[in-house]
Amino acid sequence: MEDIKATAVFVSSIFEETPKQWGLRGDPYLWEEMRNEFSTVLVTISLEDFEKRFKAVFEKLTGAPLTRECHMFLSKYAHGGMSSGQICGEFWIDKALPLLLERLKRLK
Repeated sequence: MEDIKATAVFVSSIFEETPKQWGLRGDPYLWEEMRNEFSTVLVTISLEDFEKRFKAVFEKLTGAPLTRECHMFLSKYAHGGMSSGQICGEFWIDKALPLLLERLKRLK
């Protein structure tokens, strides 16, 4: 069992390198929580299933569905700064999700 776990590659690995630019200051904290949520999911997941699960996890963590217009404040991500704790749906739809899908595609 240990050998299988040692050779398994989990989806969380596609979150290791962070984006060069974020939407708002809460986004890096959500990124880290998303990474943790995918720490037991194998990279054998299909791209379609990953995208569905990604959107479900986003909603679970934020309490709101992922849309481009989604802009919210979450106190759990508030750690100082002008846009502290704020999440930018546009960033997640236009930048983060395509980046993660491309990384997952390359791993396959």
